[in-house]
Amino acid sequence: MATTLQGFVYDNAGNAISGATVQGYVSADEATVVAGDPTTTDTNGKWTITTSDPTHIPMDIKITYGSNVRWLKGYDKTSLSDISVGNIALDSISADDTDINIAVSDNSATALTVKQGTDSYLIVDTADGSESVSIGTGIAGTSVTLGNATSEVTVAGNLTVSGTQTVVNTVTMNATNAVVFEGATADDFETTLTIEDPTADRTVVIPNVSGTIPILAADSDTAITATPTELNLLDGDTAVGGSIDIEDTDGFVVNDGGVMKTIPALDISDYVGDTDTTYTAGALLDLTGTQFDVDLTEAAEAAIADGDYILFLDGGATGTQSKEAVHDLATLFAGTGLTATSSVLAVDSSQTQINAVGTIGTGTWEATDIGVEHGGTGVSSFTDAGVLIGNGTGAIQVTSAGTSGQVLTSNGAGVDPTFQDAGGGGVDLQTFTSSGTWTKPAGATMVMVELWGSGGGGGAGRRGADGTHRSAGGGGAAGGYTQMLFPASDLSATETVTIGAAGSGAAAVTSDNSNGDYGGDGNRTSFGSSSTRYSAAGGQGGYGGFSTSTGSNRSGGHTNTSYTAAGIPFGAGGLGQRARTDGLNDNDSGNWGGGGGGAGGGINSGNTERAGTDGAERSAYLSNFNPPDNQGGGGAGGAAGGVAGSNGSEFGDGGGGGGANRSAAAGAGGDAATAGGGGGGGASLNGYNSGAGGDGGAGYARVTSW
Repeated sequence: MATTLQGFVYDNAGNAISGATVQGYVSADEATVVAGDPTTTDTNGKWTITTSDPTHIPMDIKITYGSNVRWLKGYDKTSLSDISVGNIALDSISADDTDINIAVSDNSATALTVKQGTDSYLIVDTADGSESVSIGTGIAGTSVTLGNATSEVTVAGNLTVSGTQTVVNTVTMNATNAVVFEGATADDFETTLTIEDPTADRTVVIPNVSGTIPILAADSDTAITATPTELNLLDGDTAVGGSIDIEDTDGFVVNDGGVMKTIPALDISDYVGDTDTTYTAGALLDLTGTQFDVDLTEAAEAAIADGDYILFLDGGATGTQSKEAVHDLATLFAGTGLTATSSVLAVDSSQTQINAVGTIGTGTWEATDIGVEHGGTGVSSFTDAGVLIGNGTGAIQVTSAGTSGQVLTSNGAGVDPTFQDAGGGGVDLQTFTSSGTWTKPAGATMVMVELWGSGGGGGAGRRGADGTHRSAGGGGAAGGYTQMLFPASDLSATETVTIGAAGSGAAAVTSDNSNGDYGGDGNRTSFGSSSTRYSAAGGQGGYGGFSTSTGSNRSGGHTNTSYTAAGIPFGAGGLGQRARTDGLNDNDSGNWGGGGGGAGGGINSGNTERAGTDGAERSAYLSNFNPPDNQGGGGAGGAAGGVAGSNGSEFGDGGGGGGANRSAAAGAGGDAATAGGGGGGGASLNGYNSGAGGDGGAGYARVTSW
């Protein structure tokens, strides 16, 4: 530990002496063993000597200036008074043979401060009105310990704890009003927890449950001996227990004028009366044990007349039991044109439309249709220019109007008649959606054969990387159409009809950087044996998607016949649409045949997604030869973003192409209607399946004889 001594040297006039020599000695008596190096006073007369050798303490100081010498003896006693000092840095303070008294100034907030640096450990505040001693307030978390494990610390006045108080051992309170709760608001209202002066050792246990401690209004020394289970029986939410046999000595809890008491069950029996009471059921009542039931079957039959009353529930099924006069009921039922008199309804004379009971003179019928069983038709409208047809007890039916020159022809028992072309032997029509045998009708002189080949399936779209062309699957080509007129004598009694199976759509591509597969080709539909074979070809399947910007068309079906005659129409089916990434796909309704399938939507090298193209409708020329159903518009193409193409809806319609997609699977092509081509599947990005191609439409045959 280093010891530093400082001082000043002045002359008799009080002027600072500069250059005086100051030397420390271990013993002033010998003046031989120096304590540290000498020093000289500065211009202010100040000198400083520091030593870290404990044998140099205490130290004598010799001050020499010229011929003048002064000594400061280490064991000399110096009396100081009225000396003002600032901060004093001390390692320790010790007393010699007297007590140490520290007198501090009055009316100062920091009269005495014990601190380390700026952190205060003890502050004595003597300011008027706020005198206090603060211990351990300078540094947060400072621990302050009073006494040891066996000490008794006494607080003579009030003790205020601002934080959390933790008591490790037993707390003994020698007070009547032991605990006072101020609450969250400091005001004039407090809650005091007090005890009666105990006459013996008592123990109160707070149970290990959450809840509210009940408060009793009366001050009593009587302990509550009931268990919580017993007290819970007074709770209305407590479940009802099982039945028991009640004995006379069992108890009931009653409110006796505001005081709760228990009484024996015998008192209840005495209060209620004799248990052998006899019950008698009166009119309209049945008695079973002690239960009465209403029995209206006991009521005697009587005619209802004016002035009688009826029972009813006023306010609905759960209303109040009430009675009302029959006349009031008749008045309730009397609507417009009716008057209730003495409980009887009568028609007002102002209702001229009703002349007599059972006869309606004039007016408009605004009710439901009158059924056949009541002389009506069962319907409210008929087809213009149609003919009514009986339908047993069902509503009358009506035929179509027919066309000019047709006659209403019976089709046999149980079958409605139809309008047909007039002719000597009539017209025979046989259609084929699956392979079968045509039978020449008796008396036929001419036979017209019409055939449609099946359509090809749509191709699948390409699955490839961004920045490349990914064309979609091309639409399948439609089946061809052909028509030929035969003399009936040129045909056998039966001829074979073969319907071409539809071409299947290509499956979706599931591997990255892969082209789409082609759709399956359609098949021929034929009529006749090998020597007189007559057929319409199926359409080709659509191309699969490539890594180029434009695909190619696929050919529609053509006719193939070994029988020729002048003026006989035939034609190819519509081409399957080629797939392009620029969105400029074309479509082809064919020449007499069905419509080609729409191409799917492609994706160009700029990563633009395209929508699928609409499938083509059947040829307009075909409509001039009375096709099997109405001309449609072809299946709609799916929008970009993976929307599937729509199926063809009418005969000969091609399926719509599926939309392209870069964030999920591409849209599939739509299936074609009869003889149409299937739609092509959309293109996709690696990681997502491309769109599958739609199926082509099956072939069809129609043979008309007369």
